[in-house]
Amino acid sequence: MHILKQLISRIRPRQKCRQQGLNLSLALAIGLSCWLPILPVQADSPATSTPFYQAYLELAPIQQAAETQLLSPDLLTWLLDEGRPLDQQLALVNALGWRFESQQNHTLYAAALQQKYRRPPADGGHLRPQEQLLLGYLMLMDDYFTPRAALPLIRRGARRLWQSQAAQLVLAIAEAQDYIDKGEVWCQVWVLTERGLNPRLNADLREAARREITDYLQLYRPYCP
Repeated sequence: MHILKQLISRIRPRQKCRQQGLNLSLALAIGLSCWLPILPVQADSPATSTPFYQAYLELAPIQQAAETQLLSPDLLTWLLDEGRPLDQQLALVNALGWRFESQQNHTLYAAALQQKYRRPPADGGHLRPQEQLLLGYLMLMDDYFTPRAALPLIRRGARRLWQSQAAQLVLAIAEAQDYIDKGEVWCQVWVLTERGLNPRLNADLREAARREITDYLQLYRPYCP
């Protein structure tokens, strides 16, 4: 209901409908069908509308993740590999995808981190920045309806990985997911996206993946003054 109110409050006219000989209720119905909101949420949601893993499908683990949506022991080992490039690990999380009924892949990763450090992840303060980002992103994809729980980890990891374009664009996706029904701050999503596109950052994301993300997030650009 809140999202619906947000949509209605931001409706913009695209064209005038000619309505003659219609009663008031019918005229209103037709009128609403001719007035369309120009919104960044028009497809679905940021977390579910940015499948950048498709730029990495030649990698067998990412293919497997996309097909099964399950963090198997082999895929878990891939995520835990400290020598694996961050963009490939983020692509694997992206490939694991989402379901309406939510998933529990993040609990498998959290359990592995607990075994590694002999302590529960909790707020993740003792984790490596890559691990903070990956755990947070898994939480976001597992339950994208409630992104707030994942944001502290994603923000912390992205802040420590401030030179990584991949980290900054995943942060922009997560913030956009949280802002989905907060139109007054949609400009901030584009501000974060622009930071992620800063040429001084380490371009550690494949061009096709970067394009997949920015093609969606640029829908927030018109909301900046």
